[in-house]
Amino acid sequence: MDKTPNGMPVYPEQDGCPGHWMPAEGVQLAMVYAPKQAFRMLYSDADALKHGTLFEELYKPLEEV
Repeated sequence: MDKTPNGMPVYPEQDGCPGHWMPAEGVQLAMVYAPKQAFRMLYSDADALKHGTLFEELYKPLEEV
């Protein structure tokens, strides 16, 4: 099997998809942390559309640089 310069395997082309590298088997790439969302501090319909979320606690605007 071919390998990328950093040693990762390159899988052959399949059904028109070009070959691509895949991480080594058994390697954990990420872990999700998703706490339950409580239905509190809700925006009104209009404010939810403006802020992109129904939950006030999830609204985290980017700071101006």
